[in-house]
Amino acid sequence: MSPRPELTFACELDAARLAALFADASVVEDLLALGARVALMVSDFSDERAEVVRRLNGAGVPVVGIPLLPLAQGYYFTADNAAQAAGRYQQWRAWTRGHRLAWAGVGLDVEPDARIYLQIMDNPWGLAPMLVPRLFDRARPERSRAAYRELVDRIRADGWTVENYQFPLIADERRAGSTLLQRLALVDVQTDREVWMIYSSFMRALGPGLIWSYGPEASAIGVGTTGGGPDIPGSPQMPSLTWEEFARDLRLARHWCDQILIHSLEGCVWQGFLGRLRSFDWTDTATSAERAWVARGLRTCLRATLRASAHPWAMLSAATAFCCLIRLGVGSSRSSTLDRSPSNHTGNKQDQRWAGRLRGRGVGPDRFPAPGSRVRRCRCDRHRPGPGREKQSLSGKSGCAFQLTYSWPLDPSAIVSFFSPVVAGPTSTAPVLALNCEPWHGHMITCADGS
Repeated sequence: MSPRPELTFACELDAARLAALFADASVVEDLLALGARVALMVSDFSDERAEVVRRLNGAGVPVVGIPLLPLAQGYYFTADNAAQAAGRYQQWRAWTRGHRLAWAGVGLDVEPDARIYLQIMDNPWGLAPMLVPRLFDRARPERSRAAYRELVDRIRADGWTVENYQFPLIADERRAGSTLLQRLALVDVQTDREVWMIYSSFMRALGPGLIWSYGPEASAIGVGTTGGGPDIPGSPQMPSLTWEEFARDLRLARHWCDQILIHSLEGCVWQGFLGRLRSFDWTDTATSAERAWVARGLRTCLRATLRASAHPWAMLSAATAFCCLIRLGVGSSRSSTLDRSPSNHTGNKQDQRWAGRLRGRGVGPDRFPAPGSRVRRCRCDRHRPGPGREKQSLSGKSGCAFQLTYSWPLDPSAIVSFFSPVVAGPTSTAPVLALNCEPWHGHMITCADGS
């Protein structure tokens, strides 16, 4: 059996339900048997909550404190409430010292505003007026990073290590060098330990693939949820995993790292998962997760979008150059196809037949049409014999003559027309005298005058 990873259970309950949860002594016993920690969300500074922390301290269960804000200020720490977050930490520290509580560290749950989640539940279309103005605030990411960097330094100066809980999308944004997601909702804060929340209960078909895709880059992975939800009045309960799904996600996360956060402790207790983990088989899974290729494809598309947002002019130039290369390649391919087409070989046979006919009429080889040119017989009424009209033929005799023209867009090609004029025609071939020519062939050159 593989060694058990370091487990941390997130707990997000109000003071009354928290006290009821730990009233069961078996919960503390299971935590001690697993060697697990508790990441406790602190949404209020009540005496009941302080009593639960003291009980865990006395039992030897490590506890990480996660200060939270009132719902009116966003509940979670966000990019917009960094000043309130710093003030909330000061209140948490004063409450800690007043009750003489011991903490294994401080957690920063920096997420989008909880009101965004409630808006998604109520009406997703209402997100547009909330998020669109943020796209144009390019100073927002650096402003929030600087504020939380200062908060992290203050916590470390007070003697605690700091960890944060982050959506894994931040990894793609860092790689792309973009700030698009940070302008919308995320904050790129650097701490001692970063936990990526990859809760497959929200995307059951894709969740395991996301764990497998992000796992190689993660130092700690959060799985879940097994039940429960934020301490927000009226907040709906989040969808929870079954035991089979939960066990699968644990093994997938264990394959990549040895630090796993489980959301949530109360869900594991309510579903009876906590006791079963004491005898859980942590045998490593050696096979790729289902739909891992879909997760990789989505991440590739996301990084391309983020890269385009970070370098719009460079991406536009690259797209323009690519289109030009495609256009040139298509044109070259078309020319090669025309050169190799059977019609050219057929034209060579026609040239030979017309050369025989010209030779029979006394026309020398130096007056033959150019190889590859098309030869046609003129059927125009203007070129039929008439009284008082005569034209010098290519052979120097009156009668049916051959007229050579050039055509476009292929290489210049000669056209031979048969007519029997009585009177010699004009030597000029200007368009005002559209004699002996076909309107789509353009300028006409006759072999008789050598023009």
